[in-house]
Amino acid sequence: MQHFVVENFTVFDGTKQRFLESDWVVVLIMALSYLEWSFRFCAALLCLANTWALKKAGADGEAKGMAW
Repeated sequence: MQHFVVENFTVFDGTKQRFLESDWVVVLIMALSYLEWSFRFCAALLCLANTWALKKAGADGEAKGMAW
């Protein structure tokens, strides 16, 4: 039976056992992943809003020196 140890986090193949004191590692990883995707989503919205604002103003990107 193989077992993998990452700090205090131990998983046995087939049994799925783990230490309770290591649950904060899983929560931390999930929180960081959520924050990363939240920032990516906000950045995409800002890019779309900027593009929409430039088109609404009738600005030509190259003429304004803001070539995308």
